Amino acid sequence: MALTNILLLSQITGYVIAFILSLCITVPMSIHQDEFRGHCLLFSTGEWQEKDGQFSVNWASQAYCNYTIFVGVILFITSVVQIYRMSIFLYRGTDRTQCTFLSNESSFLSAFVDVVGSVILCLMTLVAALMITLGFIVWCKYMTERFPSCEIAAGNSIDKQDGIETFGFYIEMGTAQV
Repeated sequence: MALTNILLLSQITGYVIAFILSLCITVPMSIHQDEFRGHCLLFSTGEWQEKDGQFSVNWASQAYCNYTIFVGVILFITSVVQIYRMSIFLYRGTDRTQCTFLSNESSFLSAFVDVVGSVILCLMTLVAALMITLGFIVWCKYMTERFPSCEIAAGNSIDKQDGIETFGFYIEMGTAQV
């Protein structure tokens, strides 16, 4: 197997991993949005009420969850396009620089755009990961005021007023953190 084929296979493998991780972001965050009736628990605060034992939530901005879903969708689309593109090169048995429809200038431009796009997407993904992790820590801080752990708070009725379902928030956020 030629060196170019090994490089293409490694690129395809990286994009397949990115594809799987994009699903790990998009699907749980979308389910979370549905279960919390459009609210986002990331960076949400509140206080426990003595009279009914419910959590009076000060919902944080919806933008935190929307941004992470947006990054997941962009990562999904980019991964699918790049897997398809690299598979064509692998199937033809040619390197990107040997394709007849690419000249030397366009192959450099293509590689440059790939690198810049990948760096931007990587930074966006890191920001989304930080937002999920730090926002979930804030939420769990308030959940552990009443429950021994954040995991035990999942599935308990904590906010009947907003009609949220807390059954899977711990697993959903844990999956999105990956």
